Amino acid sequence: MNYYESFVFVMIKPDAMKKKLAGEIISRFEEKGFEILAIKGGIPSNTLIENLYAEHKEKEFFTDLIEYICEDRVCFLWLGHQKKNGVELARTLVGESPPNSKQGTIRGDFATDFRRNAIHASDSNESAMKEIELVFPKGNLIK
Repeated sequence: MNYYESFVFVMIKPDAMKKKLAGEIISRFEEKGFEILAIKGGIPSNTLIENLYAEHKEKEFFTDLIEYICEDRVCFLWLGHQKKNGVELARTLVGESPPNSKQGTIRGDFATDFRRNAIHASDSNESAMKEIELVFPKGNLIK
């Protein structure tokens, strides 16, 4: 049985799903030592996405963000890594939001603009645990 020092929550956004990039994105995480602990997809509910992005509720882009994420399919991933800095490793792989994203990162290679940036990934260990619990309640793993 594998032991994980860190966990990361990832959401592949509708723009990347429409371009059929999920496999490429998941492969990039696996190549960096991440393992898939749980995965699910579909069109998310507004309530779920509002809870995931609750910290942005008062910002002007919040409503547009919720509409965009809920417009089509997404892929949710619960990833584990054997190093403690898994969130940092994931954020490096994801890259910054456009226009600051660099080639070779997921956003640098696949994002089209600030909102349609292909992917969401936890920005801290605390947010990873909160996001995982929202999307994969009670662990939701098969034994």
